[in-house]
Amino acid sequence: MVLLLIANILFEGGLGILFFIAPQAVPGFENASPQTLIWIRTYGCAAITVAYFSVHLLTNTHEYELLVRGLLTMFVFHTLLTIAELLNASVDPSLYTVAVVHGIFALGFLIYYLREK
Repeated sequence: MVLLLIANILFEGGLGILFFIAPQAVPGFENASPQTLIWIRTYGCAAITVAYFSVHLLTNTHEYELLVRGLLTMFVFHTLLTIAELLNASVDPSLYTVAVVHGIFALGFLIYYLREK
């Protein structure tokens, strides 16, 4: 579980910072419209928040209720992103890769949630 949380911190935190600070540096969005860059930056805020919550969970694994609810929250977050990216992949097939990554995170958080519950 510790490795999953660390991976989530690095993945969500790293991409969140990139999306927030320099959305035009995200591959495929170099020439994006200002409106698109606004949405990417906004998603960056959400990703940074998820990374922060993962840090909070990692440093408070002894708090059972927080841990169980946090693992379930991460499962829901990554599951919804998996579904969204699968729906979006009809427009941009490269999003299948993103869906797989979020799906792996979702599965990992579900497994640890079920183990802890």
